[in-house]
Amino acid sequence: MKYGTIVQVSGPVVDVRFSGETLPKIREALWVLVSGEKRVMKVAQHIGNDMVRCIMLAASEGLCRGMQVCAEGKTITVPVGEATLGRMFNVLGDVIDGEKTLAEPMQRCSIYRRPPARF
Repeated sequence: MKYGTIVQVSGPVVDVRFSGETLPKIREALWVLVSGEKRVMKVAQHIGNDMVRCIMLAASEGLCRGMQVCAEGKTITVPVGEATLGRMFNVLGDVIDGEKTLAEPMQRCSIYRRPPARF
C-alpha cells in the first residue's frame, strides 16, 4: 500500500504527490477519508516524477491540501455473477436499487477487464 498527499484540488480534479516510491498506475483507484467517509478517485495522468492527477468519482467537497491518500495497487472492481443479475450498481459496485446488499464474499472484477465473449 502506498500513501500520498493531496497538493491541489480543482473541482473534481485532484493532484496527489507520492514521495520516494513508484507512482500508482493509470486507472488505479485511490481513496481518501473525508469526515469518516471513504471517497474514491482514479489516476488519470502522471504529471512529473512524483505526482499523479486524479478524477474524483465522488464529491470533492471537504478535500484540502495535505490530506493523506491511499493507493492499494488495484483498479475499481464491481461484483459479478448470478447474484448481480437484475440488480443496479453505481460505478464503484455499490448496490443502488434499494434491495438488500449482496452476500460477501462476492467475486469482483475490474471495470477495465475485457468483456466476456458470451453469456
